[in-house]
Amino acid sequence: MGESLFILDIDADGSVAAHPRRTELPVLVAPVPEEDKGTKFDTLRPHLIAIGCMGVPDRGFEFDSSFLNPTTQGKFTRFVQLMQAAQNQDAAQPKRLPPVSVFGHTDPTGNDDYNKHLSGRRSLAVYGLLIRDTDIWDELFLNPFGGDKWGLRSMRFMLSVIKGPDGKPFFTGDPDGDDPDIDKQTKAAIKAFEDARGLGPGGLSALPSKKTRTAMYLEYMDILCHDKAGKGFKLDPVEHFIAKQKDKKIHRGDVQGCGEFNPIFLLSQAEEDLFGSKKEFEDARNELYAKDRRVIIYIFKHDTEVDISPGFWPCPAARTGADQCRKRFWSDSKIRLKRGDDQREFKDKQDTMACRFYHGFAHNSPCETGGRLWIIRFQIDAPNKALPVPLKNRRYVLIAGQTEESAVIRGTLDAKGEIRIPVFDDTVTMTIKIDAFGAETQLKDNASAPVAAGSSPGPTPTAAAAAAGSSSGAAVAAGDTAPAAASGFDSDKFEDEDKFLVLLLDGGKLAAAQDDLGAKQRLYNLGFGARRAENMQKDEQDRAVRAFRKTRGLSDSTDLQATKNALETEHEKTDVPPPDPDAPGPVA
Repeated sequence: MGESLFILDIDADGSVAAHPRRTELPVLVAPVPEEDKGTKFDTLRPHLIAIGCMGVPDRGFEFDSSFLNPTTQGKFTRFVQLMQAAQNQDAAQPKRLPPVSVFGHTDPTGNDDYNKHLSGRRSLAVYGLLIRDTDIWDELFLNPFGGDKWGLRSMRFMLSVIKGPDGKPFFTGDPDGDDPDIDKQTKAAIKAFEDARGLGPGGLSALPSKKTRTAMYLEYMDILCHDKAGKGFKLDPVEHFIAKQKDKKIHRGDVQGCGEFNPIFLLSQAEEDLFGSKKEFEDARNELYAKDRRVIIYIFKHDTEVDISPGFWPCPAARTGADQCRKRFWSDSKIRLKRGDDQREFKDKQDTMACRFYHGFAHNSPCETGGRLWIIRFQIDAPNKALPVPLKNRRYVLIAGQTEESAVIRGTLDAKGEIRIPVFDDTVTMTIKIDAFGAETQLKDNASAPVAAGSSPGPTPTAAAAAAGSSSGAAVAAGDTAPAAASGFDSDKFEDEDKFLVLLLDGGKLAAAQDDLGAKQRLYNLGFGARRAENMQKDEQDRAVRAFRKTRGLSDSTDLQATKNALETEHEKTDVPPPDPDAPGPVA
């Protein structure tokens, strides 16, 4: 993976991320005496190194269920992209996909054994999807566990995205609806699916036949897990998992259920007492603990293979009980899982997980620790407009890091001219190239920096940067040279991207809003001032402050101190509509 961490995709539907590169120290060994050569060896047990991950959150499953719902398909596509990027970086020929392993988790409420089995069933559902093993899904379908009952409800979800010859889904209603005829409608949809696929009758008085279920599983699996072109993507259970299916019965080493022992969020004891005092509070508690209910797929270095014999692989398999988990707990595991005076999150102090072995993957994983979200809004000074106009729906190339192994992601700014960059490190230098020229009128080809609004001979892009939940953000500089990109991530190159406007994002370098430097950085990021904040002279600062205040309808002044609050308010706006460019401008 690249030198700098770059999260390919992270949001409420899950996470797909490359891990930050881990420094590998040289191995020091002693020579074997001449007389012992051939009989004695130095033995090395290398670290198990995860290079990437995918997180399927609670919303990817039905509550108290192992059934994967249709919301997961976007994340699996991103997972495929990350796997293919890692494949391109393999040193071997032919290039190989890296090996993976699956870990399931539940929230810390309820019975230990129940949660252990539910987390195992969820990880098995993901494993079955990845290798297209319909027998695993059928086992889950036919063998309910507690509230985990697939039944006709799961088939409604599948048939709501599987389409018939007319291009419409077989089930067109609400899969979760309360229509009294919903089961009848479901069976009609199953019958239509069987007829369209030539499967014959399926015994709809109870459940469809195994032949029908298998066909439905396979079509649904391909809908959920495919590459960017829509081609189904699957892994080989021997070649692409770290235990290489040595245990075909319970999949030890390849599929784990960790139960409630590795939460990433814990309520305070007072909150637990409150929510536990009344039944009607259960929904609120379940919502707060949703982030703990997840399945994580870890991607490991090429050539990783583990020994699952007793004493070597510590994690119990998905189908085994909770007792095996406790053998690998931290010595202070009870303290780690105990509720305290305040809420605790793993990303802060990393003291909420009981299993020391799993902690080794999780402590550095964006799928478990989350990340800061940098929100960059690009605007352009347009002729005859009172306020800057969003640079909406424009192509961009984002390059994470400043090395030859930097990760490259391409996309399009949204309707507000924004890009959201989830990151893990406190400071990361990124380069973004924007298809900005000609957005409103022709820009200067040699534009090297944003200039003061209202004084530019032509419109110039500006960037407002904010870090959600953090005082750090991105200070934006223009005209810097972008590094070369690693071939592993450099796909779908735009033919004309070498002509895009280049901006350097100094992520994490944004000073506090009430500092003079922070205020000047915000002025610069918003397009006021011809030079970067640290190089801004007093006369340039005065002109930038006056221009900002004039365009925002504030009184005429060059007082930076009196302008700081207005700068902070505009610069840190998130999830709000951009200013109406057609609104009446300020009175001169």
